[in-house]
Amino acid sequence: MEEVLIALVIILALLVFGLPASFSILTGSVVFFIINRGIVDLPLTQMSRTVVYGIDSFPLLAIPTFILMAHVLSESKVINLIFDFTHKLVGHWRGGLAHVNIVASMIFAGKSGSGTADVAGLGRILYQNMIEGGYTRSYSAAVTGASSVVGPIIPPSIPAVMYAIHAELSVVRLFLACLGPGILIGLFLLVHVTVLAKIHNLPTLPKPAMKIRMESTVKAIPPLMVPVILIVGILSGQFTATEAGAMAALLAIVLGIIVYRAIGFKKLYYTFQRTAHDSAKIMILAAVSFVFSWILARNRVPIIIAEELMEITEITFILVALLMLFFLILGCFLAVVVAVNLVTPIVAPIVMELGLDPYAFGAMAIIVLSMGNLTPPFGVSLYVLSDYTRVPFLTLAWYIAPFLLTIFLVAILTILFPAIPNFFPSFLN
Repeated sequence: MEEVLIALVIILALLVFGLPASFSILTGSVVFFIINRGIVDLPLTQMSRTVVYGIDSFPLLAIPTFILMAHVLSESKVINLIFDFTHKLVGHWRGGLAHVNIVASMIFAGKSGSGTADVAGLGRILYQNMIEGGYTRSYSAAVTGASSVVGPIIPPSIPAVMYAIHAELSVVRLFLACLGPGILIGLFLLVHVTVLAKIHNLPTLPKPAMKIRMESTVKAIPPLMVPVILIVGILSGQFTATEAGAMAALLAIVLGIIVYRAIGFKKLYYTFQRTAHDSAKIMILAAVSFVFSWILARNRVPIIIAEELMEITEITFILVALLMLFFLILGCFLAVVVAVNLVTPIVAPIVMELGLDPYAFGAMAIIVLSMGNLTPPFGVSLYVLSDYTRVPFLTLAWYIAPFLLTIFLVAILTILFPAIPNFFPSFLN
């Protein structure tokens, strides 16, 4: 157990100092074997087998398809049509541009697989739109950060794929389990900004004529079909997560090349290159994570931790609260995908030991880890937001805190009432 703790400390230290996650986890794993067996007897054969068998997984193929879909949609400027659609749909509400921000984030949820990437990419556009509409920088930045939390939760969700694989759960069912809480977060945030709009008498925009709204809706139908195909295909049982991702990527390519003629073959080739590069980074991370997972399982680490937690208290609610606090702290330092790869092998057996719903717990874990990216003093997304919005870090943290409480409420409801994450799986059944 001591060797595992040393390896874990090394991994976390290297991550904090900025070494890429895959190299950090691999270094910690190698250090464990050196301490445990000596440098001469490194189990290279076992490590290579674990890597190969770990990533030899059909559900993992969903990740490149999701990334390809995201890059194609980005290059084809489809986001402009969706943005115009949401603007005509809810922009005339009081404080409407905040609603536009949240609804657009829900529609494009998961296209990058990372809340931080959503903040840096889509978030810039949504933030600038609010600034041009007369909103303060602090409020605009806070809304943009809060809406980015939806990204890693609503399918397609790369963190959900990784959690399901490490916890040996169904990817499709975890997708459906994340869908309910993800939509609920969006709705709670909409209520939140509605209340703020009335309190502070935020500006409203003229309501567009029905003809204009219909025109923007018709133009947005083709790109809106991409997430619809994903969700409906999975809900109806016609697609696995991987097949749904492939169909959505194909549809995105058709839209970019044929419908909108915004992508030529040269740009498409570049998009495939970017997809291969981004997919390789995640796959390498997954591969080395399986080695560390094997170390944890072989040394009974999850069982030992579960026994230690049970000695502290046998009250399930307190144990879950401790795990949520752990996720929140971890999310401050690590990207959601990295954190999921690192902790899922530890917490998944504990969840089964406590008798909790593994899918509800998985959805809750992804929500809280995503919140960690916006939690001071180390939240990565906060620094990204503060950098391009030029809002002081402490000011931004103060403005975003009420939104985090709203999101945290959904996380608590998700674990207290499993009917929320299980609504869509039950509907499918």
